[in-house]
Amino acid sequence: MRIEESEGVSASRKHLVFAYYVTGHGFGHATRVVEVVRNLILAGHDVHVVTGAPDFVFTSEIQSPRLFIRKVLLDCGAVQADALTVDRLASLEKEFDLSVSPTSDASFLMKLLSGGSYTVLSWDFIYAEYVMAAGNHHRSIVWQIVEDYSHCEFLIRLPGFCPSMDVIDVPLVVRRLHKTRKEVRKELGISDDVKMVILNFGGQSTLVVNVAELSIGPRDIALLCQKVENHIVGAPCGVMDQMTSACGEANKLLAMVCQPAEVIGLVEIPSHIRLWGIDSGIRHRPLTCSLSCMQITAITGRKMIKSIASSTLSRSLPSANGLIIDELEDDSVNLIKAEALLDYLCNLSPHRYEALYAKMLPESILGETFLEKYIDHSDAVTVIDEKRTYVVRAPAKHPIYENFRVKAFKALLTSTSSDERLTVLGERLYQCQYSYGACGLGSDGTDRLVRLVQEMQRGKPSSSEDGTLNGAKITGGGSGGTVCVIGRNCLRSSQQILEIQHRYKGGTGYLPFIFEGSSPGSGKFGYLRIRRPLSRT
Repeated sequence: MRIEESEGVSASRKHLVFAYYVTGHGFGHATRVVEVVRNLILAGHDVHVVTGAPDFVFTSEIQSPRLFIRKVLLDCGAVQADALTVDRLASLEKEFDLSVSPTSDASFLMKLLSGGSYTVLSWDFIYAEYVMAAGNHHRSIVWQIVEDYSHCEFLIRLPGFCPSMDVIDVPLVVRRLHKTRKEVRKELGISDDVKMVILNFGGQSTLVVNVAELSIGPRDIALLCQKVENHIVGAPCGVMDQMTSACGEANKLLAMVCQPAEVIGLVEIPSHIRLWGIDSGIRHRPLTCSLSCMQITAITGRKMIKSIASSTLSRSLPSANGLIIDELEDDSVNLIKAEALLDYLCNLSPHRYEALYAKMLPESILGETFLEKYIDHSDAVTVIDEKRTYVVRAPAKHPIYENFRVKAFKALLTSTSSDERLTVLGERLYQCQYSYGACGLGSDGTDRLVRLVQEMQRGKPSSSEDGTLNGAKITGGGSGGTVCVIGRNCLRSSQQILEIQHRYKGGTGYLPFIFEGSSPGSGKFGYLRIRRPLSRT
């Protein structure tokens, strides 16, 4: 779009000013637009981005005085009743409200000599289907969009387009590479002669499996994804997230034993109980820094417990000279034999840990000292740093007590409803929260959110209404991320969650995202096959 010199714009004849209107419905469009805008600015042009997308999408990649951003809600996109369902009538009504509102761009756009459009889809095509499905409400919207497009002198179109008017096809535009293929391979420790396949954890992989007539169940897909993270990415993660995404069902919690990944059932969430997730805005520390250390120390703790059990057992068995040290009963000997072969710390009960091992574990140990005594920690995805001091007792205790807390939580959810049930469920979450903290897996943001939940819980309205919010805990690998909140499924609880959201913003400057609702995992949902209609001849 060229500005005439008479309009007072200080630019050469080759200098162009672009008014770039970008949908804010999802970040996919905006992140692709970044690369186009960046190259226009590098070519010496000015770009006025008009969008409802956040500024950081553009300013994190482009720092230039030639970039101008104005926040305007341009379209409503698709109004969704849930993650999978589009409310067609509501979408049309919201688009109609936007289309009849006065525009503040007319004076600027009148200065443009020409106009064009750059798109991967046209909304007349999208909304035409809505009109057919929801009735003929607002069909004038479709004709208005078609007329708007008709005023463009040209339309350039990306691959993946919808049927539209005469267009100029251009290659797919993506964000520029930050690292070369060679650099990425070097960081991952993959030589140039090694062939690499990336497993896409989503519907695409399910579709490929079905087309190729392979049989890979949800559990196997989750385990394959964990292997990619462990051995390719180098992240020593567990498998809970992958299993939940693959094997989960809507409005149910997935009960499983991570040894390595056995589903033992699905637990329905009672209708009077509700769960929320509140994003702290704090990114998880790298796994090599926090969770990895926690895993190493838990594994070293297990190695020490097995060693203590073996030593105790050797003192209790017949000695070389035929004497028996009668320290233990027969059933205790059998227990210690099992504990000497302990594969997972969570298989040790809390009372056994406290009775025999808690006081015998050191608070911490130097990596070099541990390796001198125990040779290795028998784990393939983590490495002990000889110069580092590892805390032992708290990380060893956590999985033992966490396993007990999870089993108690599951039992409470399936028990007869009572006034005390939500209180006890919330207390279990708080216990987990403080156990994370003792392992060094907390963060200022998540701790602040938990305190805000506690303040709401202790407030007079909650007390008078038999409680609304009942507990909260940090989730996943800790050290940031999302806080899970449990409470009563009522309007007052939702109001308190929103109040926590705004109070957190007041204290940190960050407005946290609220996760709520439920949806099935990929195994239950399957995949959608999108068919492009054949062109009419």
